[in-house]
Amino acid sequence: MARLDATFLALAATYLVVGMFFGMGMGMAQSFAYVSVHAHINLVGWTSHGIFGLAYRSWPELAQSRLAIAHFWLFVPSALLFMLGVYLTASADSHALVAHALLSLAALGLVLGTSIFCVMAWRMRGEPG
Repeated sequence: MARLDATFLALAATYLVVGMFFGMGMGMAQSFAYVSVHAHINLVGWTSHGIFGLAYRSWPELAQSRLAIAHFWLFVPSALLFMLGVYLTASADSHALVAHALLSLAALGLVLGTSIFCVMAWRMRGEPG
């Protein structure tokens, strides 16, 4: 995938803006039922995507592997689905079974994607440069 670093960083910036508007909306309405959604948008969305983007920028050879592509396609959709699951779980009128199933599957995707990144990071220890 071309410019994996830039793609992760662009997604991170998008999540930052979404998270800020989401938080600002909660603050203005003084309604904090969805504070967990706001927190996950910022942590999983902004922070995790940003760190991955900076890592791929710092070690461009990481982005060239098939593991990096697997990491991207596991983590990115899972992050979005995870936040949707957190939102549905926090909603009073959501179907709890659907919300929890979505949350569980998305969390598994996040853990698997992050584990792939972890394997790549550990492999980099022996690389010169």
